[in-house]
Amino acid sequence: MKKNYLKTNLISFIVGVVIFSCIGVYAVVNFPSNEVTYNNKESGLKSTNVKDAIDELYTECTKEPTAGEQIIDKEEIVTSGDGLYEDEYEDRRYLYRGKSPKNFIQFNNELWRIISVEADGTIKIRKYEYLQGISYDEYDKDRVTLDDAYYCRIAYNSGCNVWGSKTTMRDQEGNIVSQIIGNPFNTSKLYILPDAEADLNIYLNNEYYNQLSSEAKQQIVNHSFNVGMVAYSSGQQLETDIKQSKMYTWQGKVGLINVTEYVRAAIDKNCTNVYNYSTTSTKCYYIDNWMFDEVGPDYGLSTMTSYYHSGNDYNTYVWIIMNDYPDSSPRTGGYLFWPVVYLSSEIKITGGTGTSQDPYQISL
Repeated sequence: MKKNYLKTNLISFIVGVVIFSCIGVYAVVNFPSNEVTYNNKESGLKSTNVKDAIDELYTECTKEPTAGEQIIDKEEIVTSGDGLYEDEYEDRRYLYRGKSPKNFIQFNNELWRIISVEADGTIKIRKYEYLQGISYDEYDKDRVTLDDAYYCRIAYNSGCNVWGSKTTMRDQEGNIVSQIIGNPFNTSKLYILPDAEADLNIYLNNEYYNQLSSEAKQQIVNHSFNVGMVAYSSGQQLETDIKQSKMYTWQGKVGLINVTEYVRAAIDKNCTNVYNYSTTSTKCYYIDNWMFDEVGPDYGLSTMTSYYHSGNDYNTYVWIIMNDYPDSSPRTGGYLFWPVVYLSSEIKITGGTGTSQDPYQISL
């Protein structure tokens, strides 16, 4: 998908109508009323008269492209095979799918891979090599309780599967929440969130973050991560999986992959929902998925997604990638994990072709 960011083209002059076009946005000016309409409501353009519309379109077309737009400009958007796809579930978002897409990027003097280009122009990336040794959450008397009113109500010595706390968890509108559901199919029952973050959250956003280079810290932004609970439910489609995962967000610097992101990296439509992908009889874990080869077959890799099954306590399990397909495990497991960050929309892509030998290079 190639775009011209520096031109505003007068496409045509028809009796009573002038159409201006740039970067996929055009204005229709209706004479003699001089009312202005746009083809793209998401563009943010709001002028309602001719002069202001021209000024606004000129500004839109001459502004510097975001980091995400630069990646899109370098790639051909595909509909089959390996490459960068339009996200069919989230507007103006693009994600890499297939076995070997060219999504390598150099960050923090290390090799990382691009998960997605977000609608806000940021780029979501994850470390190429996994880390290990930190549990999602260990038992902590300050985080868990025997009180039934609390989400982290646990009757034995173990941790809790919620990523954030009552000061960092947010609803879909971005509001801080102190209570969340314990069952995605029963949104009326709420439980009090803990005061502290999960152990892996604390590690990634303190000790791990502090080890990043000063340049790398400037290149990433505080961002929302989807941390809603996803159900293991026969017949549930990916659209519902995603909707459940977006029910709650957490804002911070460093997170993990979401279980739906692992599933969406595959290109077989028969396997792109969490239930089918996690049912070993479907053999979906053999389908082309660029994350597949980077998960050891005998290890579990943590996601930041809470797991729900009607036969389990709501706070007992998290989704992990085990034997290359989504599975569930108690949150105390010391599994592998990929740190995930969002690159600022203001970074510049200065070189590279996206291969492992020639990753994208960036600067701020």
